[in-house]
Amino acid sequence: MKKTKVIQGNNLPMKTPIPATLLYLMAADYFNLPEWAWTLIIVLLSLGWILKIISIFTTETVNIFKEESNDENKPVKRSKFQERLNQISK
Repeated sequence: MKKTKVIQGNNLPMKTPIPATLLYLMAADYFNLPEWAWTLIIVLLSLGWILKIISIFTTETVNIFKEESNDENKPVKRSKFQERLNQISK
């Protein structure tokens, strides 16, 4: 199975279904919903949690702010401005 690529967690805020779960359960309690509505909410929240857990294992993270290492063997093309600054500083 091919893994989908997602942005690494340290580059984005964490998005878990915890706040939504708490919000929906507290709203259902506040409005005194009947048992069938509680069952519907619990089934939908369980589905959301299952999908979140599956997505954790089927995604590959990508760091978008990866810093490249400055290898001395790697040729670096300098701009004319940088070359002129190097000539002046010598």
